[in-house]
Amino acid sequence: MKRIGLLSVLMIVVVSATGVVLASIAQGAVSREITIVAKNMVFSVPSLETSGEVNPTITVKRGQRVTITLRNDDAGMLHDLVIEGLDVRLEVVSCGETTRLTFTVPREPGEYVYLCSFHPRRMRGVFIVE
Repeated sequence: MKRIGLLSVLMIVVVSATGVVLASIAQGAVSREITIVAKNMVFSVPSLETSGEVNPTITVKRGQRVTITLRNDDAGMLHDLVIEGLDVRLEVVSCGETTRLTFTVPREPGEYVYLCSFHPRRMRGVFIVE
């Protein structure tokens, strides 16, 4: 009799935990890593389907935990990355250096500009929260 009670409690805990995980996935809370490369005075994102596109549009889910890695492959240039309106700013990096920042995407959908504050006319793209 005690075994059946313990088994029932264990099943309820597992089902409840599964529901929390599924709810987190449905809300976009799954972590995502994005590497952005600065080279030839443009940004590229090798992991995107449009990896050859310069300054590509990056789309993330509301509430998602995102880690952005900025890698500078531009000899003699300093670069950083700022996402305007999201209070996201990655450190300045020299050629051959990388920097990382992890943040939680806001719950409200929207479009934001990401750019290099040193070269904002040439190095800018759109960061979409959906």
